Amino acid sequence: MTAKAPLLSRRQVVVLGSSFCVALLTMLVSFRVLPGLRLSEVNAQRSNGIVETRLLPTATLLWAPLVLHDPYSGKTITASLARRYDLDAYAARIDRKRQRPNILVFSIESLRAGEVQRIVGGRQVMPTVSRLAKQGVDFTHAYAQGNESLYSMTSIISGLHPLKARERDRFTDIDYPLLRIPDLLSPVYHTAFVSSSNENWQNMVNISRSPHLEYFLDAERYDGKVVPPDRADSGFYKEVAEGHLRTGTLDDATTTKQLLRWLREKLSKGKERPFYAMVSYQTSHYPYEQGFEIPPMFTPNTFTEQERATFSFIFYPPSVTGRMWNRYWNSLAYIDGQIAATLDLLKENGVLDNSIIIIHGDHGELFNENGKVTHAAGLSDKTLHVPLILSGASDVPPGEYREPVSLLDLGPMLLDLVGMPPHSGFQGTVPPGLRDSNGRDSVEKRPVFSTVQNIAFEDSVLVGRWKYAEQSQGAYANLYDLRSDPLENSNVDHRYPEINECLRETLHEFRRNQIAYYSNTALKAEYFPPRHGLARIPACGIAFQ
Repeated sequence: MTAKAPLLSRRQVVVLGSSFCVALLTMLVSFRVLPGLRLSEVNAQRSNGIVETRLLPTATLLWAPLVLHDPYSGKTITASLARRYDLDAYAARIDRKRQRPNILVFSIESLRAGEVQRIVGGRQVMPTVSRLAKQGVDFTHAYAQGNESLYSMTSIISGLHPLKARERDRFTDIDYPLLRIPDLLSPVYHTAFVSSSNENWQNMVNISRSPHLEYFLDAERYDGKVVPPDRADSGFYKEVAEGHLRTGTLDDATTTKQLLRWLREKLSKGKERPFYAMVSYQTSHYPYEQGFEIPPMFTPNTFTEQERATFSFIFYPPSVTGRMWNRYWNSLAYIDGQIAATLDLLKENGVLDNSIIIIHGDHGELFNENGKVTHAAGLSDKTLHVPLILSGASDVPPGEYREPVSLLDLGPMLLDLVGMPPHSGFQGTVPPGLRDSNGRDSVEKRPVFSTVQNIAFEDSVLVGRWKYAEQSQGAYANLYDLRSDPLENSNVDHRYPEINECLRETLHEFRRNQIAYYSNTALKAEYFPPRHGLARIPACGIAFQ
């Protein structure tokens, strides 16, 4: 059955028409077609903000870099910079005699906070992951740097924040220093990246695939049966249908099978060299249950053809939300089984006790909270707040770590846990107080920054319970108290002026430094990207010190 494209409502036509008029007006002014008409800086930013948030992102991306002035490019960098060095220089600092544990990192698509301990109808959705969280360190307030895989996964692997320019990064022109987690580990570790995703999607492969990886596998390079794209996942479906991508995704069981084959090969050669592997599972991507045979543990979970014809990545009716949840939980239970199978192999070979296990969501997900679904639009807490679990062979005492941490902290933390030198190019840090379970709740407040340049264009900064989110050109800005308002319904900027001022300036300083660095060829050639902290203004001293 061929679904008819839904007609635009009258309101959508008016919004689209007004947005196009603003876009046209902005371009005419920029090209001096209307030289007598000038927009103030504030109004120019606001008009651009309306265009970016109301027009299709691809339309904006085509012309925005050409006609819209970026107020941050060319600015002086106020953050500290470390001088750049290459992998050989880093490798020379490694203690080769030290014995190190194995590392397994499981990245789970759209795994939002709260799902690891979820019980539905008396049944644990993710029993294996839940057990690991209770045995190890549970980072209860971990946040992704983007609310989509492109920006989140590439940031984790590279250790670099995704904000590099005011337009969307397509990862086709990588002219900045890039040393990935597996690159740094490769002098002493066997390394692998195994993904159920099609890493050619939006050029993610340019970050995830490295010449220093011993083994790389994804759907695009797999010669076997794959899961075809679902029409409901409209953007990905279109890319495959039009031939931009060769194929869909891998069943997570297929990915696990290939991972276990690689692990058996390395384990058969002895234990003189540890292994590192990152695994990206995709069954839990909308519309969920994307595998060959997913056991329907939670029902009802099916839709009629008539219902499915109305679904897209950015919409499904509230009436089907309960069934969407069941599909999501089925997919998470399926992934939990894949993780259990991998841990069983390590246990059978006597290496589980000498292995660090990391599990995290790449970003969160929405299920019609505030009328929104899936991810990649505004930077809502439900799309950024993710599980992060550290378990296994480390000297870190178990328990909860409640202060906010960034997924950018994963690389620095791993290097620290296995006794590797720190890397100056990572923009994250080892979570303060990690090895002091008694002092974890009193550590220094750190900002966590996130960015989306997709369906929406926003930046946000989170410190403790407070989150400040701003449209990239200043069209709107809001302060939220996530402790009392987790769904971000109330802007409280006027009630807490010092916190609002501190976070606003912290976010602006972060944005200025990021864009100034990436727009300066000389700096990129000589230095790593800047490190960021709270703005040094009186308001921050009052609010957080």
